[in-house]
Amino acid sequence: MHPPDFRRELASPGAYSFAVSSVELRETHISWVFLAGDRAYKVKKPLALAFLDYSTAERRRFFCEEEVRLNERLAPRVYRRVVPITCTPSGRVCFEGHGEIVEHAVEMERLPERCMMDRLLARGEISNEPLDRLAETLAAFHARAATGPGVDEHGQPAAIAAAVLGNLDECGEQLESPAVGRLRVWLETFLGDRRALFAERVARRRIRDGHGDLHAGNVCFLPQRVIAYDCIEFQPAFRCGDVAADVAFLAMDLRARGFPGFGGYFAHRYALAADDPRLEELLPFYEVHRALVRSKVAAMRAAGLAAEPKQVASAEAESVRYLSLAAGRVAPTALIVTCGLPGTGKSTVARAIAASTGAAVLASDSVRKRLAGMQPNEHWEGSTDGGPYTREWTLKTYDALLDEARSRLVQGRSAVVDATFPLAEWRARFAALAESAGVPLRVVFLQADDATVSERLERRALDPREVSDAGIEVYRAAKQRFESPDEIPADRLVRLTPLVSPERAALRVVESLL
Repeated sequence: MHPPDFRRELASPGAYSFAVSSVELRETHISWVFLAGDRAYKVKKPLALAFLDYSTAERRRFFCEEEVRLNERLAPRVYRRVVPITCTPSGRVCFEGHGEIVEHAVEMERLPERCMMDRLLARGEISNEPLDRLAETLAAFHARAATGPGVDEHGQPAAIAAAVLGNLDECGEQLESPAVGRLRVWLETFLGDRRALFAERVARRRIRDGHGDLHAGNVCFLPQRVIAYDCIEFQPAFRCGDVAADVAFLAMDLRARGFPGFGGYFAHRYALAADDPRLEELLPFYEVHRALVRSKVAAMRAAGLAAEPKQVASAEAESVRYLSLAAGRVAPTALIVTCGLPGTGKSTVARAIAASTGAAVLASDSVRKRLAGMQPNEHWEGSTDGGPYTREWTLKTYDALLDEARSRLVQGRSAVVDATFPLAEWRARFAALAESAGVPLRVVFLQADDATVSERLERRALDPREVSDAGIEVYRAAKQRFESPDEIPADRLVRLTPLVSPERAALRVVESLL
């Protein structure tokens, strides 16, 4: 049992044996992390969950020691040691102090956050070169990681089926969606069709004691080395398995962050470095599984945050987003077009659909300005039907969108066309393109009331990054000539209102494609 004010005491500079000006506390689902100077201290929460048991002080100390041991493999010298947390009779709690030992923590080197992969991605500072370094580092790690008895059984077809389908069942208990049942069919079919391949992976020693949680937030690119830290220590079954599962985790995470190209590149470079030509054949399977694991964990986190409505909503949205990502990974190549008046949320939904499916977003606002020789954030100050907004320029814009969509479909990549599509004749041209390309069409029709649109357009006008020139006058004029997409068959039309979140909207579109 932790003493009263346990976390508050450890978040105080006085809890450390060296000079500290301030301490930052970060919390995960299963740990507290105290950032102090050039060090970080991880304390495991006293939890007993379906997938881990930190319920006693003895178990928490054991898993601290396991964390140091296991992370030495991919993060050498970062995990320093296990240190005691003490409490004096007066109630003062600190690291390595005098008094009763009440807990243990993992002491780590504090890595520079500016070098973390997720931060580099957010700043647009990632290129192929660091991904090459990571692929080579991971391939070398897997080559020397433990294999054989105690590890290989996690790569047997029966064990994989039990883990993957069991996780899917748990995900289905958290989220009601037709996608869960359809993913079960896909996963079972994949397992059945490639049973010999899964067995071959064991024979070829591709089952290793790996990382288990390889995402961009756990990778740090230092000048002289690549660090992959925070591997799974509490459950060998989550860490041991096909090397493709580790690779797929990062590929899935890169897709979730909007970088599907980097995910594919990383996987390909790993396959070359590891001389593993069949690895990429397994990636869709393991990416789906990893996304479903993240969906389940987010749903569990939401269930445990009943007193924090904003955090609950955020966790629920994350859970839906990962379920949509899993379903989008197996959805067919498709042509998806938005349809609706300005301010109804088309661009937001288009981005969410693209994130789930890996599709390219083709936005009419950007294409129009490019054709007119304008900068994306340069705004037209003239009349709402002049300059780049004449009928002639609008037709040129839709022609260009059609050509770009055709190019994406030829490449085997889905396209999301983000435009108003106010006329049936314009929608018909894109429907014909989908038919000629042999791909399904989905028209996503967004509607909102005048008050909602007005508020959105006013807020959008204040955003310097906004590309669209549409204000309330454009909305009113467009409303007069807008033709409802009643000609679109019901099975190709997805109707949405502002009550549907972008994450749910994307899931509904993906569900319709499965």
